[in-house]
Formats: sequence, C-alpha cells, structure tokens
Amino acid sequence: MFIKILLFLLFSLPLFASIVLKSEYYIPSNEISLSSIFPDTSNNLLLYEITEGRYSKRIPSQELIDLLVAHGYKDLKSNSEYIQFTKQSTIDMSPIEEEIKKIFKKRYKQIDIQSLELHPRGYLESLPKEFTVEMQSKSHLKNQGACYIKTNERKKIFFDFIIKAQIDVYLARDGIKRNTELSSINTLKKSIILDKFRAQPLQNIANGTLQSKHNIKKGTLLTSRDIVELALIRRGESINVLLKSDNMSISFSAEALEDGVYEQIIEVQKQNGTKIKIKVTGKNRGEAI
Repeated sequence: MFIKILLFLLFSLPLFASIVLKSEYYIPSNEISLSSIFPDTSNNLLLYEITEGRYSKRIPSQELIDLLVAHGYKDLKSNSEYIQFTKQSTIDMSPIEEEIKKIFKKRYKQIDIQSLELHPRGYLESLPKEFTVEMQSKSHLKNQGACYIKTNERKKIFFDFIIKAQIDVYLARDGIKRNTELSSINTLKKSIILDKFRAQPLQNIANGTLQSKHNIKKGTLLTSRDIVELALIRRGESINVLLKSDNMSISFSAEALEDGVYEQIIEVQKQNGTKIKIKVTGKNRGEAI
C-alpha cells in the first residue's frame, strides 16, 4: 500500500506543478493575446494592446495572473513583479547571430550550437550598414547574456541573447591534491549543456602541461581558476644545467631555489654556493643565461 501511495504522489506531482510565467514575451504585433503566452491555445482572446507609437507594454504580474485565472488558467505564478510584452523587430538579424556564434566557437573549441535567440532592447526598424559585434565581459560563460553592435559613429545598440549548446568539459575523476599534474588518469571528459560557469572551463588537458592550483573535490568542473602551468622544476630538487659558450658547452648539477615552468627564468645554486639564473627547458633541466 505504501508503495502504491508513493507512486501515486510521484506521478501526480506534474499535475499540481505551477506554470511560471516569463518576465518578458516577444510578440509579432501590438496585440497581446492568450496565444502570446500560450502558443498552443486555440483561444486567441485579446488581452491587451500596445499603445500606438510604442513598442512594449509592462503589466503587473498579479494583474495578468488574475486575468488569466478569470479565463480558466490556474496554478500560475511569476518570479518578477512585472511582465513585459515587446514587439519583435522584423529585421534580419542573422549577420549578428553568426558573429555571436563565431565568438562562442572561439571560446569553446568543441561546441554544438543548437539554437540562438537574439532580441534587441528596443524596437529596430533597420540595422546600420556597417557595424561590429561585441559581447560584454564574461557573457560567454552563460547561456543568457548581452551583446551590442557598434557603429562607425561609436553608437552602441544592445541585444539580449539566449543560446542552447553542448560543450565538452573536464571533471575531476577523484579528489585532486594541490600541485598534482592533470592527465586522463585523474580527469574525466564530459559533454554538458552550456549553462552558467564561474570561469572558463578547460577545453583541453595535454599530459605534462597543467597542474592543480589547489585541492579539488571529486566531480568538480575544472576551470581556468583551478589550474596553473605544470612545474617542471621544484624548489629543492637537484637539476641539470647546461652552460653554452661560443666553442663549447658543459653541464653541471645545481639545486633549484624556486619552482619553475617551461621557459621561466628561475634562480639555482651551484655546488660551490654560487647563485645563477637559468631558463627552464624541461623536466629538471635548464639552460644558464
């Protein structure tokens, strides 16, 4: 009996789930009807009209909900105080869309873009003949963001976008300790939906190139905040130093006085106590400068 009740509750949950209204709807004309909110409805009852000469109308959420309830719609709610209806511009925005896609493809080497919605923040009757497309800082880290086109006269026209895409990322396979080299052994490649990231996700992990910046928990999505270049030389280690001159080259052992990554200049100490500068050339190897 308990199992039957539990199953009934689980299958009943969708029936009682509230419909959350959007904070903004884009409509093809000045008429705000039921189909503007519920595209599948057969009742295209007119609810409001956008004033002639204007391109948007903002309605208190509770007022709209009360009106919809009066027409038979129930279990509605809104997460915003007002709901805005904006008349959609009829201009061809594909040139802007293509530029936004290029930006995302540059940021994410392995990305599958399924769709892209683009809406100007005001009604546009036409686009300028020449412009460049730019995105606000860190907008590529979210599936919803802002961009703008900049004209030759330095005028900026802003747009909001929503992108649906799959990207490849790396997760910590197990807990990773600080200063541990990243490889296919301790990381896991996975395809996920582009949502919202705190920093740029890692796009590639080549063996012998990266190490953890701090302790990382199992399952953590790896980003640029979590990694640094792999230290090829560790402080206190004995390393091999190559000294080149015009006619000859010699090698000798020295003690590293600091960590070093590829081509970094660090200080080492020779066996006689003399300190010199070297350029890191490989694992526990360097060249005197």
